[in-house]
Amino acid sequence: MKIELKVKKERIKNKKETQLKLNKFMFGFWLFLSFILFEFNNDIAFLFNISTLFAPLPFAVISMATSCYFAVLLSFIASLAIGFSDGFAAALTYFALFSFSGVLIAFFLKKNRDNVSAFFTEAIEFSVYLKLGLIAALGKLLGRNVALPNTELLQKTLAPYASKLPQLDIAGSIKLLNEISSKMFPTTILLFVTAEVFLCYIFLKRIAKKQHLRLLSMPRVSRWSFAPNLFWALFASFIFEIASKLNFKDFAICEDIAFNIQQIVWVAFFIQGFAFVMFFLEKKHVKPFFKYILAFFTLVIGFPSCILSLVGAADVMWNFRKLKN
Repeated sequence: MKIELKVKKERIKNKKETQLKLNKFMFGFWLFLSFILFEFNNDIAFLFNISTLFAPLPFAVISMATSCYFAVLLSFIASLAIGFSDGFAAALTYFALFSFSGVLIAFFLKKNRDNVSAFFTEAIEFSVYLKLGLIAALGKLLGRNVALPNTELLQKTLAPYASKLPQLDIAGSIKLLNEISSKMFPTTILLFVTAEVFLCYIFLKRIAKKQHLRLLSMPRVSRWSFAPNLFWALFASFIFEIASKLNFKDFAICEDIAFNIQQIVWVAFFIQGFAFVMFFLEKKHVKPFFKYILAFFTLVIGFPSCILSLVGAADVMWNFRKLKN
């Protein structure tokens, strides 16, 4: 299934318009920041967490300021340095999550200078492949599923609270967390990678703007829209859900597939609904402050989120924004 945002194409003909400028000090700063982010992440029980959302940014900046070939070479050298100090598994993690992923984002941003939709589609797709490869490789090396929380590190972290909170069942809580993480893994990794690429793009855009350079512009939120093929994905999820009810052992996984497809589609519907509300508020000339307040409440409170998802589903089908009234 291909989910593509309908956005206006913007032509940037000159490569120099997108090349960032870094002096030696800032080059060293971004490289040092990459190492700092990695060392900080080593003490966290989750492989994919808030700190790793910013992991590709330093190398993305370096790649946008130099060439991708040089950035790949630097990525290998930096990973080797990590490997000598922390071991092969750490070097592999650094390469996939922190250095090469940033190079990939910069590469697709340079490649798709005239199509922001193609940039996001390709960057997200290849980043997902890279992380799945990392999970498979680390699973072979470490003998455990690194996509799930590190049980030993979690127990060590929560141990001091066991005496203060006797009612806290640490083993049971970790087991439940592992079950939820395993069930939602496809949705989690896709949303994580999307957020990672989006944040990286936003920071690169800000840096380029300060240097009076041009990068592809995202359309306003009110212009975001998804293609109607989302309903085919939703239909497929219902087929998988029906298949999971059949008394076949091999079909048990169909329930998890259906669940993850539905979660991803409903997130897309939510984004579409939120975009439609922003469009409506723009038409009514509502001040930005009130739009930010609305955005905060829809993200925090569950009921408005459900309403927005339903509105988004209707907007995908009928495209209310084309109606005159």
